[in-house]
Amino acid sequence: MNGRVVLIQHEESWGCLVCIESQRASHEIICTYYGHLSSNLDVYIGKDVSMGDKIGEIGPSFSFQNGGYRSHLHLGIEKASIDEALVAGYNENIDKWYNPVKFISKNLFKSN
Repeated sequence: MNGRVVLIQHEESWGCLVCIESQRASHEIICTYYGHLSSNLDVYIGKDVSMGDKIGEIGPSFSFQNGGYRSHLHLGIEKASIDEALVAGYNENIDKWYNPVKFISKNLFKSN
């Protein structure tokens, strides 16, 4: 989605983490998190991004950059603005989170 980069930080469990805050057509504000990235990013805090823009690359396996895990992407979509966000990699209460697979297929791949 289109949005603005509002957070870049290193998290113990997420590694290099980027958060993009977006406003949906319904006016709901959401935060999309991309974790386990390389620290060599293509974005900075305050940068406006459009759907499809490159924000970075997945960090190398077992590196400090990606939190010490094998290379993979951790994607989270939180139903909150950055001011209200939990910024939690793992949380048992999923009420404030969208299922990324369902969210993407419903919102980005609509059939005409």
